[in-house]
Amino acid sequence: RVKCRCLQLISELYPIYPEADRTSDMVTDAEAIIKLLGDYSNSEDARVRCEAFQSLLTLNERGQTLGAALYEPACAALADDYEIVREAALKLVWLLGNKYPENSVTLQDGETTIRMVDDAFIRMCSAVNDLCMAVRALACTLLGTTRAVSDRFLLQTLDKQLMSNMKKKRTAHERGAELVRSGAWASGRRWADDAPGALVETSC
Repeated sequence: RVKCRCLQLISELYPIYPEADRTSDMVTDAEAIIKLLGDYSNSEDARVRCEAFQSLLTLNERGQTLGAALYEPACAALADDYEIVREAALKLVWLLGNKYPENSVTLQDGETTIRMVDDAFIRMCSAVNDLCMAVRALACTLLGTTRAVSDRFLLQTLDKQLMSNMKKKRTAHERGAELVRSGAWASGRRWADDAPGALVETSC
């Protein structure tokens, strides 16, 4: 609790000056504060990790510019075991995606690049399937306020591919037909078609 309170006070009390009045020393100090808060997102305590992201969001609300370098750790936190961390990280992903839409993000294959806002949009779509209802609700809210997303990703969402983790949803009829083909269900078209394989061979 002490660490959480300290992070909160830093974000609320750190002096932020208008960009036109900032000297190079002020910029350096601000970057050091942002790095300090960002480092605590790796804390062993989930409450501290959550407060680290929330403090960064507070700094942004007060007028401090957050760098695009925070995007990667925020994305990593979307897989955190604690929903409070995932929720705060999702807000930061949305913020940075909208702030730096044209920045390039390298995917896991190490070769493919994608616009940051598109990557953020995909991650928010995945968060719609989160186990926590609060995270799902937040993801839906943020999706509606995400700007400049590429048309192809919007169309994939309407086609339910992004929402289902890039797996196309099948109808009940399609799922049933696959079960019939696999032998899990009997079709009823042939006598004893649901009998064990050995029994069917014997009867033939």
